[in-house]
Amino acid sequence: MGIAELACGFSNSGPLLYVFRGITGVANGGIQNLVLIIVSDVVTLEQRGLYQGIFGAFVAAGNVIGPFVAAGFAEG
Repeated sequence: MGIAELACGFSNSGPLLYVFRGITGVANGGIQNLVLIIVSDVVTLEQRGLYQGIFGAFVAAGNVIGPFVAAGFAEG
């Protein structure tokens, strides 16, 4: 994932940026699924919904806050 994000930073055209953003999206989706699989293996069935909900809340918060932080870095 980190290599594709670095490649996004060094891309010099729109289509190349879109390709690398697609690769980072696939990597992020894989990491999210892996975390949910690990949670389902480690946590009991009664607590699984709680922990997956917490994980989903953090992902949602990151999706909301992340673009604002990135815009702050881009402006400065």
